[in-house]
Amino acid sequence: MPEQRPSPYNELVARALEVAAKAHEGQFRRSEGEIPYFSHCAAVALILTQAGYSEDVVIAGILHDVLEDTDFPRDEIVNQFGQPVLDLVEFVTEPSKNFPWVHRKEAYVRKLAGAPSKARAISAADKIHNIRSVLSNLRKDEPIFDRLNQGPREQLAQWRRLLEVLSDGWKSPLLTELGRSIDKVEAELQKRDSGSTS
Repeated sequence: MPEQRPSPYNELVARALEVAAKAHEGQFRRSEGEIPYFSHCAAVALILTQAGYSEDVVIAGILHDVLEDTDFPRDEIVNQFGQPVLDLVEFVTEPSKNFPWVHRKEAYVRKLAGAPSKARAISAADKIHNIRSVLSNLRKDEPIFDRLNQGPREQLAQWRRLLEVLSDGWKSPLLTELGRSIDKVEAELQKRDSGSTS
């Protein structure tokens, strides 16, 4: 469970938001067309704040993709936010995108199998927002899986594998929401499939 409820907004959180906004400048969400990538960082932070996580977790949630998707230096994360924040960001950072999608996702899952609950919370919040975005696009009849790296069956399998690993030895309302979000995407896909074959 969360250790303490952070204030929703303070100077350090504001600085993390500024860092993420600048680091991800010019990047856009594949799952949401022309929406700036920074919106995802803010959404993950909101999910973690709502779940009652401490300041270091919220900040790491804001910065969770800076090592993976930008050239923001590790030393600067430590200098500005401390080693514990860097440790959490590194737990949720996937291997280089030079590796195939399947290998990257499996390595990510293996890393999280031994991760502390704070890192698991960031991963869950990240995937909750990603999956909600996919669901929103499906309901608008957008060709969302054409913009992602894998088809719906592969994505669903990967999400369920991650949920299984995150759930091993950890209980959290975030896991309930993650499972519910996956189920909603699967149900929406089944509805579309049944409509196309009727």
